[in-house]
Amino acid sequence: MSNILELVQSQLSGDVLAQLTQQIGGGEKETQSAIQSAIPAILAAMSKNTQSPEGAASFANALESDHDGGILNDLMGFVTQGNDTAGGSGILSHLFGQKRPAVEQVVSKDSGLSSGATSNLMTQLAPIVMGFLGQQKQQGGLDVGGIASLVMNQFTGAKKESNTGNAALDMISGFLDKEGDGVADDLMDIGKGLLGNLFGGK
Repeated sequence: MSNILELVQSQLSGDVLAQLTQQIGGGEKETQSAIQSAIPAILAAMSKNTQSPEGAASFANALESDHDGGILNDLMGFVTQGNDTAGGSGILSHLFGQKRPAVEQVVSKDSGLSSGATSNLMTQLAPIVMGFLGQQKQQGGLDVGGIASLVMNQFTGAKKESNTGNAALDMISGFLDKEGDGVADDLMDIGKGLLGNLFGGK
């Protein structure tokens, strides 16, 4: 099975990386570093959601209806559009809830990318992650249980592949585990079937 971090880093390089960096406002070195923190962070939140059968089912439905992997066929075209054309901001807000700014701040400090550029970058990355998972779902014919395993395996693999400090990812995981911070409420709502609309940017 493909590793999402390896795939994204290989495709977001050269002219595509230069275009992405221009769009978000930052430096290429810092952008590359932020990608290594941001993708595992996004997958960490997704893995929390898919731990429940209801959350995994809603997540699978979202992939089926709105994320078939087509976004991966023309990443240059996607990053050139900018301006959250694929609903990335909605994905992040409903994954991280009230902790979204804190998560972005951790990624920013870990990578050296400015907070604004980090927010823009993660908005671009979220639909790419969804597209990758949707593609894997289709290619593997995965059911709900398979989706949950896919997300967890991708998170584990991305965390191992990342050159960033695991302390940053551990901190983000701590945000997601902490009770009473608003994240649990968001994930509960997602588990009730809202994920399809939210992740589709509708």
